[in-house]
Amino acid sequence: MISFRRSVLFIVVALAVMLMSGVQGCMRRPAAPGNLRIIFTSDTRGFVMPCGTRNGLRGGMARRSTAIRNAIESAPGEVILVDTGNFTTGSTDELELLRIDSVTRAMNELGYDAVNVGLMDARRDRDVLMEISNYGVPLTSAGYTFTNEDTGEEELSYPARVIVERDNFPIAIVGSHLSDTAGDLDLGEGNEPTVAGFELFEMLSEFYSVDGVGMVIIISDMADTHQQVNVTASIFPLATVMIAGDSAEPEFTEDKAGAEVSHPLTIPHAAEWGRTLGILDLDLSRSGGVVAYHLEYVDLTDEIEDDPVLSELIGQYAAALSTAPAEVDEIDTSIYVGPEACMQCHPSEYEDWLASPHAAAWEKLEESSALDIATCVPCHITGYTQAQWLPMDLVPRPLVNVGCESCHGPGRMHVEYRSGAGDGETDMIALRPPERACVACHIEPWDHAWLYRVKYDRVRHGTN
Repeated sequence: MISFRRSVLFIVVALAVMLMSGVQGCMRRPAAPGNLRIIFTSDTRGFVMPCGTRNGLRGGMARRSTAIRNAIESAPGEVILVDTGNFTTGSTDELELLRIDSVTRAMNELGYDAVNVGLMDARRDRDVLMEISNYGVPLTSAGYTFTNEDTGEEELSYPARVIVERDNFPIAIVGSHLSDTAGDLDLGEGNEPTVAGFELFEMLSEFYSVDGVGMVIIISDMADTHQQVNVTASIFPLATVMIAGDSAEPEFTEDKAGAEVSHPLTIPHAAEWGRTLGILDLDLSRSGGVVAYHLEYVDLTDEIEDDPVLSELIGQYAAALSTAPAEVDEIDTSIYVGPEACMQCHPSEYEDWLASPHAAAWEKLEESSALDIATCVPCHITGYTQAQWLPMDLVPRPLVNVGCESCHGPGRMHVEYRSGAGDGETDMIALRPPERACVACHIEPWDHAWLYRVKYDRVRHGTN
């Protein structure tokens, strides 16, 4: 949290800037557009294709493209398209490299006005991200610095703001992490976190006084609670809008006007793993203040058609996943025996399993038309949870569904030990499934707020 001393400094500087703004108010500036629609996306995390939940597949860049096009066409006035950050996970593994190439190309195609460098994105080296920016993705962040090798001075890693004009009215879009957790992550080379606060406050005043902007929009990847985001936003009275925070319900809407509108207008429901599209309609005064607004979210379900242009790009991504990743070759499928072998000695446990969702995991993929999404397959079969992806045609038929051995471990040695056919002195079976066996798949965004101690009791044999 920002210290009390800094809070006092903010207030002092705010008063000074307000006095300065009064002088600047005499300067002639074009009037703000009467209506401005801000379309925002968040937390893509490399998901090029839809990702699955119990409620079906959601998200995906092709659906996003259609939803964005519809939002632009129906806009009552000017439009700005932004992303609050974490469009990648920052990993450098084989799958992530494929994902980031496709996500970057898709963002270029969609024409974003500004994309924040989130904490996850900053785990990639600065030079890599700058190369992405050179390809056309307009990165911005006032939250990271790097040390100039020639001068030894600390400088911003990325542009602190992107300035766009709507009806000749200049608007600054500022990216920032606004979080105290940056120092806890291993950031990529060239990315050094700064304290979000006073430095950014000073920058905002410069955007008005030097750049001559009429309003400032802050986009941040901070995924804190509603209350925490509002507290942080209150530190930046010179901002017009701030978009950040945790996820919102897909059907969440909000309408406010007049005195009900906070300053800055804070939208604390941004993140949703790339599965929703936020639409914020602003009614602006001539000077760029928010008079009223309407907020809604579009849930990217299968009701939204895929954009044909991006479908071709995603087809290329899927084709790249048509062969197995390197580590699949290291998985020894001979150590698995299948649930039918377990049934011989454990008939009641087998019946419990048969009645569980685990026994229908492969069928669920078929129902969701996700068999061709190679990144979904590993969590719907036995023995492959460590694989990044697996093409459907490489799945051993006896291992479809999440079988007994997904929880208790490979059963070959157990069967041989119990039957006396093996040479081993132990059966190497886990009577109680360890948490690590579950969290390989039961994580966000597939299973929200999953707790081992709660869910274990629900799947424990004899409790169905």
